[in-house]
Amino acid sequence: MTPRVLHLLHLSAGEEPTLACRAALDIPGFTHELWTIGPASAAADAWPGLDSHPRLTPPLGNPLLAWRASRALARDRRRRNAAPDLVQCWSPSAYALARTTFGRYTPVVVLATTDPTHRTVDDAPPSWSAGSLLRMAPTTVVMRLSHWEAWLHVGAGDVRLLPPPVPAPPASPAGAPARRDLRRMLGIDAADDATTVAVGLLADPAPTGDARRFSFIMGLLHTVGRRVVGVVPRGCGVMRPAARFVRAHGRRWGLVESPLPMTAIAHAIDAAVWPGRHGGAALAAAYAAAGVPVVCADSADEIAAAVAHIPGAVPPVAARDAEMRSIAASLLPLVEAATSGSRATPAADHRSAPAGPSFQSVLAEIWRERLSPPGTNPFRAAAHPLTGATAR
Repeated sequence: MTPRVLHLLHLSAGEEPTLACRAALDIPGFTHELWTIGPASAAADAWPGLDSHPRLTPPLGNPLLAWRASRALARDRRRRNAAPDLVQCWSPSAYALARTTFGRYTPVVVLATTDPTHRTVDDAPPSWSAGSLLRMAPTTVVMRLSHWEAWLHVGAGDVRLLPPPVPAPPASPAGAPARRDLRRMLGIDAADDATTVAVGLLADPAPTGDARRFSFIMGLLHTVGRRVVGVVPRGCGVMRPAARFVRAHGRRWGLVESPLPMTAIAHAIDAAVWPGRHGGAALAAAYAAAGVPVVCADSADEIAAAVAHIPGAVPPVAARDAEMRSIAASLLPLVEAATSGSRATPAADHRSAPAGPSFQSVLAEIWRERLSPPGTNPFRAAAHPLTGATAR
């Protein structure tokens, strides 16, 4: 019998979990079902057709408060002999709901796109507790080596490293707004379109982004005579101070919040910045696969390896460090190339990065392992994803 995998997607957890979920739904050999957590407007924004799946709308936006509706859905699945064999939670915030609904005996895999101690730029704690994951000991999957090490450091017993999912980049998505329409939506007039460069901030979850630092980088580019507009995800951190900073300088460069997910406007962006401190690896890989040059504050090699096998992908640019001046210096040749009507090709050494196993193949193997017969030890020590050494 084909194993049944239930996907729990909390729509407020960021854009990266949505990209990962979309890729996982195409994994063959499993029967997939998707439940979304969040309002209908968020489902419509995430991707077309998502609002057709069962949706849980918890009070106050807290996934745990949707337990009555989720238990009702679970009872219905059991009556129809369609109970899940494994629950894939696409964020730690969905994990508590999974345990409340299905108990301790249904295998659970959780995607964590940030490290266990992360806070937003406004110093707000996350809406989930790393301790809850450690107490219940599910399989935690991450998409960055630094996050793998951080989760092991706080005591997680079973942590796996996934390559970021890379969607196939369509040349012109059917039914999607044209580049000029997207740029007009971002406030770039048609008369200024040829001379204005749009730079995107790939921060995920959005509150972890620092719009104030990003607006300073845009100001540095303006001082060397470049007309730029910075585009940040909706809900980006410290947006009000950033807007005041731009206003205090006479709005000589632009700073706008994207009304759409950042992946939906990739065709309107000329260059992008990935801060790299928290999540967003999947966004950076998606932009690179779509041919948009990305400046990475760190971990550029991880993104390069993810897109090395994709024709037309642009390898990322590694900034010297995470300082604003270093990022601006790495952005400048990309901005100059976009102003001249072409995109700069970053250094070719990143193109030689070998293509590793795909996101789907690694995740499918983890699912099969969790579904294996009793007798395997889910609390075994984790092996280092690169060296194979066992953590102690």
